[in-house]
Order: sequence, then structure tokens, then C-alpha cells
Amino acid sequence: RLQRMWEDEAGGSGDSEDEFGALDRRQAVRALPKPEYSALSVVCEANGITQQQLVSKADQVEHLEMFLFNFPRMLSLGTFSNLSSLSVMQQSIQTLEGLDQCHHLKTLWVIESQISKIQGLHNCTKLERLHLYSNRIERIENLDSLTSLQVLWLSDNKITQVENLGALTNLREINLARNSITRVGEVLLANPSLTS
Repeated sequence: RLQRMWEDEAGGSGDSEDEFGALDRRQAVRALPKPEYSALSVVCEANGITQQQLVSKADQVEHLEMFLFNFPRMLSLGTFSNLSSLSVMQQSIQTLEGLDQCHHLKTLWVIESQISKIQGLHNCTKLERLHLYSNRIERIENLDSLTSLQVLWLSDNKITQVENLGALTNLREINLARNSITRVGEVLLANPSLTS
């Protein structure tokens, strides 16, 4: 899809510095490994992002959505350097990945998918809202770097124990409904901002 768009593109208008930067970005996209290139193509198509917008304004994209598309892996999201919100729903995604360069991400929804482990979020330090409900997550883990997190929804998973939340001192809301948790104990006392 993007390949066709790149081939159809014939020159551009504007100053030569902008055209040179666009050429560099075009070449960078073309050089992506096939799985990343394919994933980027699907993301752009699902969000109505044209080749011209990808090349000239990818850094202005703040929100992406993936609903009811075949999006098997979360790759090439770093192309959108100012992404603040990502919503992925009803996908065959099994792994949280591709978020290493999403430093501005504040809201992440990966719901009704196949995620089995919380991982790949260590660089998302500005994340405030994390929704991972209706997946296959068995353990609360790898959240220590998310100290800005205020909302955490992990309902409808396979979690058996409430743990590893001590670093989330700004956490105001947590939803763990419909898991296999039998006892909470005093583990949530480490979260002084928690209200629900």
C-alpha cells in the first residue's frame, strides 16, 4: 500500500530543505524491515494518513486507533514521535512492543486482544492511563517506570495476585474486576492517591 504511494509520488513542492527532509523520511520508511513496513502501512490506512502526511507531518500525529483491522504486531509506532494516545482493540496482538520511542504517550488502550504479559512500556514514562482489559495477562509486572500512571484497568484477565504496584504513587484508579484474585491484603496501601 505504502509502496504504491511512494512509487506514485513524483517530486514535491515547497522549499528544498523541506523536500530534502521529506526525501530522507521517504528513504527511511522504504528501508524498514518488511514486518515494520507492513505494520506502518496498516496503521496509516486505518487512520487515513496519506503518504504525504506520513512524510511531512508524522510528528504532528498525536492519536492513532486500530479497530477491527488485521494488526498482528505493534511496530513502527516510533514514526509518530509525538504520539500521545494509542487505541488498539480486538486485534491478534500477543506482545506489547514497538513503544520504545513513544516518549510522549499519555494514554494507551490495548484491549480485547491476546496480550499475555505487561512489558515494553519502560520508555513510556509520561503514561497516565493504561487500559489492558480483556486480554490474557497473568501477572501485574514491569510497571515501575510508569510513575505518572493515574489509571490502570486490568479487568477480565487471568491475574491471581495484586502485586508490583508500589512505584505507582500517583495511581488514583485501578480496575481488577473479573480476574482470579482471591485476596488483596494491604498491598494497595503503598498507593496513597488511590480513590477507586
